[in-house]
Amino acid sequence: MDNSARRHLAKNVNALVNTRTGTLEQLVKALGVSNGTLGRIRNAEVETGVDKLTEIAAYFGIEPWQLLAPKLGIGLYRLDAAKQMEPVVRGAKLEKLAHQFQDDDELPRKGSRAA
Repeated sequence: MDNSARRHLAKNVNALVNTRTGTLEQLVKALGVSNGTLGRIRNAEVETGVDKLTEIAAYFGIEPWQLLAPKLGIGLYRLDAAKQMEPVVRGAKLEKLAHQFQDDDELPRKGSRAA
């Protein structure tokens, strides 16, 4: 695994750890590694084999290749934010919100003055 892949893995594991429920101790136990080893993975200090990569992905419910994708962390934050909003905005509240933005002409355009 090259250095950039290790960095992407580290960023993505950190993003997953920060946005998902559970503790680092649970992850350590599930992976069968020490706190130090997990720390080295999270700091891009160690090469991670395919088997361990697969275990990490399975723990978080994603595909192994996603752990090496450069932009996964950004997507995870967006996904997590959407999941947090889901229980808050649904039913009548969601319908009301949708109606507020239904007509694009009602939204102010950049550079236009409000009436």
